[in-house]
Amino acid sequence: INQTGTVNGANAPAAKASIVAIYITGAGQLIPAGKTGALGTATQAIAASVAVTIGGQDAAVTYAGAAPGSLQGLYQINAMVPAGSASGSVPVQVKVGGTSAQSAVTMYVQ
Repeated sequence: INQTGTVNGANAPAAKASIVAIYITGAGQLIPAGKTGALGTATQAIAASVAVTIGGQDAAVTYAGAAPGSLQGLYQINAMVPAGSASGSVPVQVKVGGTSAQSAVTMYVQ
């Protein structure tokens, strides 16, 4: 999801140096711990380290935790699109605790 609230795509690319929200599952424990069936809050951080690359460049992670208002188990990672990122379709890689998430994920950059 782009900083503007639009779904990222060819017709709605993210601006460079903007924040995008990336949603994942399987990121493990939260601090403070969650409860099965409860809604996530913005105060629950992913316990493991989180790293994101966009277009092969490190992206600053500004938030990594429960997706607020969603059932726990859905995680939200906010990352800044690198100012030097290429335009067009670029690969996105998320690592949690050193383990890479699904490969072949892309997003669009202006």
